[in-house]
Amino acid sequence: SYMLTSSAVLAFVTCFGAAGYAALHFALWPLAFALGAALPAGLAGGGAVAGTLAFLKRGETELLHEPLEGKLARVTVPIPAGRVGEIVLELSSGIRNEAARALDGAAIARGTEVVVIDVQGGVVLVQPLKALEASAEGG
Repeated sequence: SYMLTSSAVLAFVTCFGAAGYAALHFALWPLAFALGAALPAGLAGGGAVAGTLAFLKRGETELLHEPLEGKLARVTVPIPAGRVGEIVLELSSGIRNEAARALDGAAIARGTEVVVIDVQGGVVLVQPLKALEASAEGG
């Protein structure tokens, strides 16, 4: 799988060529011996790159798609009226920062607890928790 990536093939060609050139021109080996030295060098170089790519791929984790609507968050960068700020959410997949805008367009101060109402175009629409609690008590 990773043995045939372009990076691994280029590493093979580079190591094969460098070892073959060195064996022919510096060590003055005959062609058969130079090829015999170049092939393992190319395989080692390509294998090293392929192994490194496989190791790095194992360390990757996919972000789980977790709905944000209804989640509690805290404003980390103040949200100016009609503009975008930033919130931080604690999700089961970890802590996540998102660009955020107030649902009603009002300013929201840093440190305010908010609730995610919707996500539109990569921007999270939020409403302060206190405003939601007040509207629930009043209606």
